[in-house]
Amino acid sequence: MKESTKSTLHSIAFASIMLLFSWSNLCGQNTIFTEKPVKLSYLISQFKGEVKMKAKEVGFCYAEHKNPTIADSKIVCSQSKVSSTISTIVGQNQLKKGKIYYVRAYSILNANVFYGNEETIQLDNQQYEIGDKAFGGVIVYVFEPNDRFYVKGEIHGMVVAESDLTGKYSWNATVETTSTKTTLAPTPSLGENLGFGKTNTKIITADIRNKIQGLMTSGSVKTIHPAAAEVCSTLIINSFDDWFLPSLKEMELIWFHQTPELNLSTKSVYWTSTSFSLNKAVAFAFKEPPLIKEVNQDQKFAVRPIRYF
Repeated sequence: MKESTKSTLHSIAFASIMLLFSWSNLCGQNTIFTEKPVKLSYLISQFKGEVKMKAKEVGFCYAEHKNPTIADSKIVCSQSKVSSTISTIVGQNQLKKGKIYYVRAYSILNANVFYGNEETIQLDNQQYEIGDKAFGGVIVYVFEPNDRFYVKGEIHGMVVAESDLTGKYSWNATVETTSTKTTLAPTPSLGENLGFGKTNTKIITADIRNKIQGLMTSGSVKTIHPAAAEVCSTLIINSFDDWFLPSLKEMELIWFHQTPELNLSTKSVYWTSTSFSLNKAVAFAFKEPPLIKEVNQDQKFAVRPIRYF
């Protein structure tokens, strides 16, 4: 091969490499932008950025070292057809307290990965964090200023038992009198918000107890199948005896902040203490997204008790 031909081929190859490098640099620096992450609360943060190219995949990568890549930790985001902005909420179970994290928006296009600028976020070094084993179970939520049980200057929250109760339970109770078996359906319209699980459990157990006392005027009464809330209310786990059946919102918080320590089954359906209709109650499945449905109270599902600390 002539020297002039070799020189021409080398020049073309070099130009191609430089063009690819320039295009990659342009894509990363001029079309992908990472905003400063925001701590929305003690529990959650927000990653936000902008990707000005249509891509196969967009999102954020983060790590405890500089220049994170998708080989570290990443969160995939959906790309809007009308806006170039991307964002995601990051739970406390994804970031460690007191650590500094480096964050970059990224985009994957034609098997090439492009990164935006780098930003940092540091979480407060609190005494307790989600996933810690304490107060009889696993911490899954810490109350915030707008929450019902928040106390300024103190740390309180929600603890989940480390495992499901053995067996499956119905939401209502079945008792046997001298003449027949009777299903006791507690009062409907029980709250769904944070803080209602404990109240709901008290209402359910009191209602069933009153119904049993009413039946006892006609003879003896034997409980065959206790209600899920009743079972929770009589538990003693790790010396704590104030467990209850979570409300719908409390179950959603468990889903959002779940950690491996909880061993939650995606194959099981769990009862909540929330009820909107007579003879029905809300069941919850840990799917992605979660499956929430009001079903007949006599169905038997898994139970995961919780308590406050």
